[in-house]
Amino acid sequence: GRMYINVSQKNSEISARIAVSNEAVKEALQTQMVNLKEALNNSGIRVNEVEITVASHEFERNLEQGAAKRQQTAGEHKFL
Repeated sequence: GRMYINVSQKNSEISARIAVSNEAVKEALQTQMVNLKEALNNSGIRVNEVEITVASHEFERNLEQGAAKRQQTAGEHKFL
Protein backbone atom coordinates (compact mmCIF):
# COMPACT_ATOMS: atom_id res chain seq x y z
CA GLY A 1 0.00 0.00 0.00
CA ARG A 2 0.88 3.65 0.04
CA MET A 3 2.29 5.76 2.81
CA TYR A 4 2.20 9.54 3.01
CA ILE A 5 4.58 11.35 5.36
CA ASN A 6 4.49 15.04 6.26
CA VAL A 7 7.41 16.17 8.40
CA SER A 8 7.58 19.66 9.86
CA GLN A 9 10.06 21.47 12.07
CA LYS A 10 9.22 24.15 14.60
CA ASN A 11 12.18 25.62 16.43
CA SER A 12 14.29 22.54 17.18
CA GLU A 13 11.46 20.00 17.33
CA ILE A 14 10.27 17.67 14.59
CA SER A 15 6.66 16.58 14.14
CA ALA A 16 5.46 14.00 11.65
CA ARG A 17 2.09 12.98 10.29
CA ILE A 18 1.99 9.58 8.63
CA ALA A 19 -1.03 8.28 6.71
CA VAL A 20 -0.99 4.60 5.75
CA SER A 21 -3.27 2.43 3.66
CA ASN A 22 -4.44 -0.06 6.31
CA GLU A 23 -4.57 -0.89 10.01
CA ALA A 24 -1.86 -3.60 9.82
CA VAL A 25 0.69 -1.10 8.51
CA LYS A 26 -0.33 1.41 11.17
CA GLU A 27 0.20 -1.15 13.93
CA ALA A 28 3.58 -2.20 12.51
CA LEU A 29 4.76 1.42 12.45
CA GLN A 30 3.47 2.11 15.93
CA THR A 31 5.39 -0.84 17.37
CA GLN A 32 8.64 0.54 15.91
CA MET A 33 8.02 4.21 16.74
CA VAL A 34 9.77 4.07 20.13
CA ASN A 35 12.93 2.71 18.47
CA LEU A 36 12.78 5.34 15.72
CA LYS A 37 12.32 8.23 18.16
CA GLU A 38 15.17 6.93 20.32
CA ALA A 39 17.52 6.61 17.33
CA LEU A 40 16.67 10.11 16.14
CA ASN A 41 17.08 11.58 19.64
CA ASN A 42 20.48 9.87 19.91
CA SER A 43 21.41 11.58 16.63
CA GLY A 44 20.46 14.97 18.03
CA ILE A 45 17.05 15.18 16.34
CA ARG A 46 14.30 15.86 18.85
CA VAL A 47 11.00 14.30 17.80
CA ASN A 48 8.08 16.10 19.39
CA GLU A 49 5.14 14.20 17.92
CA VAL A 50 4.38 11.43 15.45
CA GLU A 51 0.79 10.81 14.40
CA ILE A 52 -0.07 7.69 12.42
CA THR A 53 -3.50 7.36 10.80
CA VAL A 54 -5.19 5.08 8.29
CA ALA A 55 -5.97 7.15 5.20
CA SER A 56 -9.35 7.05 3.54
CA HIS A 57 -9.55 6.69 -0.24
CA GLU A 58 -10.66 10.30 -0.56
CA PHE A 59 -7.69 11.45 1.52
CA GLU A 60 -5.33 9.47 -0.74
CA ARG A 61 -6.95 10.94 -3.85
CA ASN A 62 -6.53 14.49 -2.50
CA LEU A 63 -2.87 13.86 -1.71
CA GLU A 64 -2.25 12.41 -5.17
CA GLN A 65 -3.89 15.41 -6.82
CA GLY A 66 -1.83 17.79 -4.69
CA ALA A 67 1.38 15.93 -5.55
CA ALA A 68 0.56 16.04 -9.25
CA LYS A 69 -0.01 19.81 -9.06
CA ARG A 70 3.28 20.31 -7.19
CA GLN A 71 5.16 18.26 -9.81
CA GLN A 72 3.57 20.25 -12.60
CA THR A 73 4.47 23.55 -10.90
CA ALA A 74 8.02 22.37 -10.20
CA GLY A 75 8.39 21.47 -13.89
CA GLU A 76 7.57 25.06 -14.79
CA HIS A 77 10.46 26.44 -12.71
CA LYS A 78 14.13 25.93 -13.36
CA PHE A 79 16.35 25.29 -10.36
CA LEU A 80 20.09 25.90 -10.39
